[in-house]
Amino acid sequence: MKYVLLILAGGTGTPLAALAVARRLVEGHADATAATIRRQHARPAPTVDRPRELTR
Repeated sequence: MKYVLLILAGGTGTPLAALAVARRLVEGHADATAATIRRQHARPAPTVDRPRELTR
């Protein structure tokens, strides 16, 4: 039974981990790109309030 639980945990956790890493990379790239563009155009950085997912 413990092997079945390991397979289920690994089977569902692996795709979710890949999506979490991808999301972090995309957000980091967007922040870096926006900072570069603001520097090039000499605009002050606005305050960013990024909404988080609603979980229950």
